[in-house]
Amino acid sequence: MLRFPWLRGVARPLTLIGLAVILLWLHNDDMPFWDQDEAAYAGFALQMHTTGQWWIPDFLWSELHRKPPLQFWLMAGAMQGLGWGEFAARLPSSTAVVATGIVVWRWGRGIWGEAIAQRAMGLIFASLLLPLFGKVALTDGLLVGLETVAMLAMLRAILTPHWSWSVWLWGAVALGVLTKGPPILILVLGSWGLWWLG
Repeated sequence: MLRFPWLRGVARPLTLIGLAVILLWLHNDDMPFWDQDEAAYAGFALQMHTTGQWWIPDFLWSELHRKPPLQFWLMAGAMQGLGWGEFAARLPSSTAVVATGIVVWRWGRGIWGEAIAQRAMGLIFASLLLPLFGKVALTDGLLVGLETVAMLAMLRAILTPHWSWSVWLWGAVALGVLTKGPPILILVLGSWGLWWLG
């Protein structure tokens, strides 16, 4: 008999989430920044953190790596709370990957049912690419998470229309544009156009 009845139905998902957090956060500070992109993004965030200039991302010799500021804001915020280092720089990406799995599980239950939603979350955490996005300080993990929120919100709005799904959809799109620019618009508007055409 289950000792804590409130855990019925959520023990497996909570275990998966806990394992994902441990695996994504474990040793995130042991490995130096991988390449130019990750080092440049950390440099943008460090500049924001040290100079207080939060509106225009700037870092020496990194013009090619400039992106919209959301990822840099999150990294700089983590640096303010945790100090400068690889762990703080990578924390927003790893948190975004965990949040993506949670959103797929929670919102997927209303679309496909509990069992499939749990499997989908498990596949996200066990895939090769998405967890790697959580181990580097790049925009990709956050962008995939926001694209997932937008697409699931659009699907939920189509299946069970409610104004809140539109807020989630367009909020995720706005944050996606602040993360990497137009790629999220291409995905969402292209998908909506295909659905509308029918």
